[in-house]
Amino acid sequence: MRRSTALLKPHRGLLTVVDLFSGAGGTGIGFREAGFRIVGAVEIDRDAAKTYEKNLGVKVKLSDIRDFTPEEFRKELNLRRGELDVLVGCPPCQGFSRMRNSDGVNDPRNDLVIRYLDFVKVFIPRFAVFENVPGLVRSKHGKKFYDELYAGLEELGYKVAKEEKNAADYGVPQHRRRVIVVAGRAGENPPFPKPTHGNPNSPEVRDGYLLPWLNVRDAIGKSKYPYLKPGQSGERKGKYPNHIAPNTGDKVLRFIKQVPKNGGSRTDVPKEFWLECHLKHGGHVDVYGRLAWNRPSNTITCGCVNVSKGRFVHPGQNRALTPREAARLQGFPDEFVFVGKTICKQVGNAVPPPLAYALARVFKKRILTGAQHRSRYLRRAENTVRLPMRVTLLKTRRSKSSHVVERKTIPRLRGYVSDQNALFRMHLASIRSTPLRSRRRLHSYY
Repeated sequence: MRRSTALLKPHRGLLTVVDLFSGAGGTGIGFREAGFRIVGAVEIDRDAAKTYEKNLGVKVKLSDIRDFTPEEFRKELNLRRGELDVLVGCPPCQGFSRMRNSDGVNDPRNDLVIRYLDFVKVFIPRFAVFENVPGLVRSKHGKKFYDELYAGLEELGYKVAKEEKNAADYGVPQHRRRVIVVAGRAGENPPFPKPTHGNPNSPEVRDGYLLPWLNVRDAIGKSKYPYLKPGQSGERKGKYPNHIAPNTGDKVLRFIKQVPKNGGSRTDVPKEFWLECHLKHGGHVDVYGRLAWNRPSNTITCGCVNVSKGRFVHPGQNRALTPREAARLQGFPDEFVFVGKTICKQVGNAVPPPLAYALARVFKKRILTGAQHRSRYLRRAENTVRLPMRVTLLKTRRSKSSHVVERKTIPRLRGYVSDQNALFRMHLASIRSTPLRSRRRLHSYY
């Protein structure tokens, strides 16, 4: 992600978000980069919470989300009902994953979908955002939970919509399909981001409307990280954190050396070298397979550094991916440091930051330029940019660095140029003392 170093700096944003099931911070990074202030986060995994706090500087409520009431949490954050801009929820997806087959029906975490609804009922955010695997709406047991979530949101007056998104379409060097559910308060149309990337062979990319998908080479190639053998560490005096190659047994190492580099599969290896388990089972052809340099990676999972869990062999080296490489394929910046004993789980469960960023941007644009709740955002802006209380329009002009109205200069907010323009517009249009003709002229000018 561009300007990755900015992700780790403290930020005071105009917009607010609460991050439920926050994990290591993939969603948090995306929303912070888009200009949101994270006012609260909840996570049950101690290591993931430490990673979140270390990189984002936000105190995480370490608890099972079922062990406290939404009302207690709202009061703890000192938020009024309806004050929050966005409530994000990305509960565990394992119960709805196709990899679990029928085992997911009885997963005790499935009801966390409805627990998210309980928080929406208490916070009443402007937008409610929910992310999970496509199995939530495709599987019979998953659809039951989705239908209950949908009905509950509609009962609260939200307009609900869902779309299936591929993270590769938003600048993530990985094919990762997820269902995004967005609900807009008071019947507001839920916004969704438009793709920014596409298949390199598609007409949209050839005609320049979209950028080509980022691939594995873009993420971890071009000698970006030190060469490693199994078991070696590539961390260098604070550089390349978490770049440690997993140990690999001699038998498995001999096998993956036979797998053709740059996208080879275990089925490409002569049968005399096959492992005994492969002779008895013809499925799961991706296991022990290599990534291809010129394509996005397959979905990064919690087993992303285990060659027996999927196509997680390095495209050019005889070893599994390192946690750093897997995180990079998820869209995490290299400055983001994972801590604890559950690093692979943290990486695999995370929402890719570029996907979260794309979502956050459309919410930000809708909130700051929409017709609803303008007065609240105006009050926030006045405290920041010191807008004049009264304006009589005589002459206006706009330069690259400032707006000038009747010789009064209002500096731009760094990083919020377009948003300040919108806030400035709303303020001037609301001043009753300004002549109607002048107000119309100013509104059309901006």
